[in-house]
Amino acid sequence: MNASQQIQALFKQELVLFTQLLEIFQREKETLKKRDTDALQALQQTKQPLITELEQLQINVITILENAGLKNGLGDLDVFISQQTPLDQKELQQLWQEISRMGGKCQKENLTIGGIVELNRLQVATALGILRGTSIRPSEYNTAGRLENNAVSKSLAKA
Repeated sequence: MNASQQIQALFKQELVLFTQLLEIFQREKETLKKRDTDALQALQQTKQPLITELEQLQINVITILENAGLKNGLGDLDVFISQQTPLDQKELQQLWQEISRMGGKCQKENLTIGGIVELNRLQVATALGILRGTSIRPSEYNTAGRLENNAVSKSLAKA
């Protein structure tokens, strides 16, 4: 198997993993809405090995590129593709575009999940602040460039 075929095989594996990861992200969003922490932990345990495997596949691609004399990792992927036969060029380009598209989708889903988690965290912090008799306002930087905690304490009767 030549370098082009090896990279094509790795890209195909990446696409399978990205598809699985995208499905997990979508299930994670639904689980967050239900606030099912046990299911979230199970999804996290399912998601982590996929991410680790994606990272390893990317390392393998970079190694193949380096063995082909290209030292800038994925930055040299276009150079590598241009050195292949027209048929391999087309296949590699299509696979890379699909990986980029799926990676973008996964990133968008991950950011959405992060936003949901942050919103839930703020709601919990606000509720705890009310119960503790403190008001949580956004933190601000002081003139020394340090982050100040803007919690304002109140008696429980005033809260």
